[in-house]
Amino acid sequence: ARRERGVMIASRLASRGFAGALQGALEHAAGSQLGRPHFAAWMVQQGHVKDHNQAFDQYLGQGRTGDVKAFWPDLAEVVRWITVAGGAAVIAHPLKYRYTAMKLRRLIVDFVAAGGGVIEVLSGYQTLDQVAQLKRLARDFDLEVSAGSDFHRDAPYSAPLGVESAPFEGLRCVWERWAAPR
Repeated sequence: ARRERGVMIASRLASRGFAGALQGALEHAAGSQLGRPHFAAWMVQQGHVKDHNQAFDQYLGQGRTGDVKAFWPDLAEVVRWITVAGGAAVIAHPLKYRYTAMKLRRLIVDFVAAGGGVIEVLSGYQTLDQVAQLKRLARDFDLEVSAGSDFHRDAPYSAPLGVESAPFEGLRCVWERWAAPR
């Protein structure tokens, strides 16, 4: 799905005069899942834009030429893929999408029914009230917690690397699954 989306993004960029975007983005992806940041990196490398921000502001961000909506597979199918592979299925940055409280709870109910068991409570710059809300949801649904999914790369606007674990006392932290015994 990401490859197909990448082809569509490249086609749209080509219509604006950016030939070779798909191959350039694939080279930047270096075998990882292709996404808009790879197109942005290629655009910077080629001198089409000065930085990633300009690439998103002018060409790749919401409502722009390269804004191709992602295809989302069924929640239960994705949770199954993750768990069969030995991973932990996590609802990442659950407040980013601005669901109503009722819709967010419905998502969690569906997620748990599908076999998911982790909710991210800290992913960047939430308020203390938002962190408290997510911790309550973790307790209400007996979910493990995670933190820090929004560290995409070191950049001036990125969240800093590392997470203080003290705010998670009393909660089951997903990273403890892989921690060395004490």
